[in-house]
Amino acid sequence: MLVLIAIIMVFIPGVAIAYPLIRGGEFDRVSQKQEVLQKDLNRRWEEAITGLQNVELEMDLGGLNQADYGWLRERYMTDAALVLKEMNLENDGRVKLSDGIESDAQQVRDKIN
Repeated sequence: MLVLIAIIMVFIPGVAIAYPLIRGGEFDRVSQKQEVLQKDLNRRWEEAITGLQNVELEMDLGGLNQADYGWLRERYMTDAALVLKEMNLENDGRVKLSDGIESDAQQVRDKIN
């Protein structure tokens, strides 16, 4: 019985110490997801800009008729606009989160003082 109590007394603090370390991996996964999303947005932006440049070049060289040029230009402009909108939404979310954290921190400071 004494051995069982000793094991339990060692196990509980061990879990309490290990839990934050195990839980800490979750932050890394969120950070990695944000990084992947940012890389995807950057890749899509580069594709849209490159596509626009190629369409303009083809039009200047005479390789496209006016209808194809208009359709391709509109497509790449729409893609670029969507990427910019997503980037702005992501940035707005960060700003709101930062503002919320700052206001919460100020409330805590006010309570302490």
